[in-house]
Amino acid sequence: MVLIRQPNADEIKAFRQKYRRNRRIAWGVIFAAIVAMITSVFVLADDANLVTIGIVGSMLVAGIASTVFWKCPRCKTLFGSRWRVGTCPGCGVQLDDRARNARDTD
Repeated sequence: MVLIRQPNADEIKAFRQKYRRNRRIAWGVIFAAIVAMITSVFVLADDANLVTIGIVGSMLVAGIASTVFWKCPRCKTLFGSRWRVGTCPGCGVQLDDRARNARDTD
């Protein structure tokens, strides 16, 4: 059993800042992917293959970005489908006071 030392107040503040930044990036990438999918449908409507490539490419970029950015800044545990993470399921660091108990019981 590996014991993880408790972070001090400055480390918790840094973890929370990085969590908020990563959450904004993840939402931005998802928004951009949705815009790209809609744009590909309307702009490339004449060629079904290009529309498919545009949609699949957008989903692929969004999936990769969520894997890169949507994880705990302390232990790097992926959050998966959780959008409001109050406490990391891996190391237990509290990341967001507002989301406390919102989806941590999954």
